[in-house]
Amino acid sequence: MPNPGPCPACFPSTTCRLRLTALALVFLSCAAVAGAQTLNPRFVSFAPSDDHSLLDSNGRPVVTCYEFEIFQPSSVRPLLVANIGKPMPAADGIIYVDFMNVIGRPPLTGVPLEARVAAVGPAGRGESDVSNLFLFEGPAPAPSPSDQPFRATPSVRITSPSSGSVLPVAATVIVTAAASDATDQIAGVIFYVNGSLLRGVYAAPYTVSWKAETAGTYTFTAKAVSASGLQATAEVTVSVSPYAGSRSARPRPADAPPAGAAKARPVAKQNAAKK
Repeated sequence: MPNPGPCPACFPSTTCRLRLTALALVFLSCAAVAGAQTLNPRFVSFAPSDDHSLLDSNGRPVVTCYEFEIFQPSSVRPLLVANIGKPMPAADGIIYVDFMNVIGRPPLTGVPLEARVAAVGPAGRGESDVSNLFLFEGPAPAPSPSDQPFRATPSVRITSPSSGSVLPVAATVIVTAAASDATDQIAGVIFYVNGSLLRGVYAAPYTVSWKAETAGTYTFTAKAVSASGLQATAEVTVSVSPYAGSRSARPRPADAPPAGAAKARPVAKQNAAKK
């Protein structure tokens, strides 16, 4: 769906009645609303303005539309502003919008971003609180000009489990990473297993859990992302075995004595003395 452009008749006013409930935006990677996602978001949900369905004294809607804005953290100028129309709230009172269907592609990849939604109408506009941090996967942007401050690459290591560990089937594995940056803040750590996304964690401690359901070899990857978009990764490889942690004896030949059994000493035969 093409972007319909800015909302019409949007003029700042000190008498603006628009007010968005102070609710952090929640991004989802699919249509399900079961859990918040902060990696490659597609949907945005927000509480509508209290004036969503009201008319002013001239019979005009107080809210004409909503605008979706994407920023880099701490920036006052949005990277993108998109008119997402005026959707009706769902049965739970929340508005859900597939914003990627409106904007087409991310304005920036490989760096943390945040967003706001603004209710816009003839009397002015009212903005929501800033969203949770999110990230579109892709290459980091080109290096900053030389007059920008130097930013070191973050460091990350997986502290648990240790590489080479053998884990039992059906075990719950706690994967923990330590991340730091000498010149910047850590925006988050994103975890993968055999290349598939587990979850992104955007505040310490950087920990996720994973259920070892099938025997095999698994590689856990932790990708640390700094606030300026620089990245570093660490990996460990573990094995999952149905025999891990088992005290059962290994199969042995049928004529072998049981473990721990005393062994009889051979008795030398003496020849009877001839008389």
